[in-house]
Amino acid sequence: MKLNLTETIDDVWNVSSLMLYPHPNDSNKRKDWVEQSKYHNLIERHKNNTEEQLPIYDMGTNYFFRTASFMSSKTLNKQTNNRIKKGFIAGDMLFHVYLMKEAGVIEPSLRKANFIIRNKTYKSHNKKYNEIEINNIWTKYKSVAHLWAALCLNEQYGFIDNAFESHKSMTLFLSIAQTLQKFATTFTTQRSKSPLIALNSLYEVPSHIKLGSFTPKKAELTQLYEKKLKKYKAPN
Repeated sequence: MKLNLTETIDDVWNVSSLMLYPHPNDSNKRKDWVEQSKYHNLIERHKNNTEEQLPIYDMGTNYFFRTASFMSSKTLNKQTNNRIKKGFIAGDMLFHVYLMKEAGVIEPSLRKANFIIRNKTYKSHNKKYNEIEINNIWTKYKSVAHLWAALCLNEQYGFIDNAFESHKSMTLFLSIAQTLQKFATTFTTQRSKSPLIALNSLYEVPSHIKLGSFTPKKAELTQLYEKKLKKYKAPN
């Protein structure tokens, strides 16, 4: 599976919707989300600044008739935020395995990443996740985990102010995702000879997007993961 990029601002919408609705059968949900998000985006921007030149979206025929069935902005945001929370969990799984490898942790694994996440309090989530919940989220979102992990990496190290602001920022974001994609599809452990994610089971960043360069400070990471994994016990 490959990301369908158009080299236009539409990539921002297409990639965003795919990250929220990654299942192959979710194409109609992705389309609906983009359409309704654009609609509320226009209304909100017009409310805030009536003199702003608003973006022109090609909504297709009968668009304004369909707006009657659109959910409210509040409902749409609530549904979107629920999916964002799950996406970040999947991203954190890959993010932590990647950084564990960079830190020199012995046998970085999804199991260790799961342990770290279930001992973390996500302030915006108002809950902690158990092992089964995290594994279920990983299964559902792992086809786009490299994209979410790129957001996690950006949140931690601040490469981009807003990855979804423009086509240019989106391209930079995808270069980071490309690096994480390469890691996820090639890294294996002693316990498993299969990569974290099979290349044919994720939405592949096109090869013309260059690999993003990133060199974390190993000493800091080593200390960080020694602390995070202090109480971790490997399975028998």
